Amino acid sequence: MSHPHGRFCIRRRVRAAEAVVAMALAAFLGVPRPCSSQEDGRTAADLAVEARTLFHEGRIEEAIRRYRAALEQTPNDADLRVELGEAHRSMLRMPDAIASFRLALDLSPDHELAQLALAESYRQLNNFEEAKRILELAAGARPESPALRFALGRLYIELQLYDKAASALVAALEIDSEKTPGRVLLASVYKARAESEAALRELERALEQEPENALALYFQASIYADQNDAARALPAAEKVVALEPGNSLGRFLLATVLVREGQCAAGVEHL
Repeated sequence: MSHPHGRFCIRRRVRAAEAVVAMALAAFLGVPRPCSSQEDGRTAADLAVEARTLFHEGRIEEAIRRYRAALEQTPNDADLRVELGEAHRSMLRMPDAIASFRLALDLSPDHELAQLALAESYRQLNNFEEAKRILELAAGARPESPALRFALGRLYIELQLYDKAASALVAALEIDSEKTPGRVLLASVYKARAESEAALRELERALEQEPENALALYFQASIYADQNDAARALPAAEKVVALEPGNSLGRFLLATVLVREGQCAAGVEHL
């Protein structure tokens, strides 16, 4: 009869041998060994830097793995959870993205980037009511934030709530008057409400800040075209096409102005 201690030693050696065989087989098959982020000595900060680099290189899956490894060490890092959510959103994995943003907000309820990203995620899913609810609550709690008001104004435009959009954008520009895209959005609201002069004033200010803003030039040209002011519409439309040759709306607008001016052949070239 064998000694119990001998049987224990044999079993232990067998398990050790099986582990070695499993590791060798995994290496042969190209299966990565499971390991924690702490085993290779990298800190959460190191892993986060790697994740950001991979993300900007377009290696999203690898970036997601690094973010997750970093969060194993720092699970309460709201910023990293937002970055992980953005990585998921770039892959259109909206449930994962939304879960990451909500976890970030659980950790930091006033995290502006998480609020904006969560609202944008619902907007991408065409759940405009939820996006609106998130932004209205966030903007109400933080009236000093221009970013939240700009985002809310843009959403109101999509919902054709132009009066609310104008209020949100005016309030945002009172806080941050240098925000050219917000001023162009406000001009688009005035244009939609047929307030051409107010729209042109905002566009002129936007173009003072950013002379080559193609969207501002397009709105300016279209308003002048509506007013049959070809002398002003034509140079603005030409700038749009020069800045963005593939802009089909800009090319159509330029063609329209040229045809009205009797330059049919030149107009047709832009269609």
